Amino acid sequence: MRESIPLACSLTAADQANRRLEFDAILERGLLAREWTPSGIRLRFTPSPGLEEDLADLTRREKQCCPFFEFRIDSLEGEIVLDVGAPVEGRPIVERLFASEGR
Repeated sequence: MRESIPLACSLTAADQANRRLEFDAILERGLLAREWTPSGIRLRFTPSPGLEEDLADLTRREKQCCPFFEFRIDSLEGEIVLDVGAPVEGRPIVERLFASEGR
């Protein structure tokens, strides 16, 4: 039986707002598309210098405060792909962070 991971974030409200700004900034760096997947969302980016490393750093830090997230970064067919997953109960959080354009 898999242990349940709580849907909680250890960041303060101010830190959560700053983290969201970090995600917004990275999404502005060549985001091509958002696609819903069975476990969350797939974000496809045009490769640019440092983007993959910045995604890895940001998602590593996000996983520390929100351990229910699952992140995977790949280079596929000339694109950088970020898959974001969460338990069903966490999908609204995925939506708030990644789904809407022009927040």
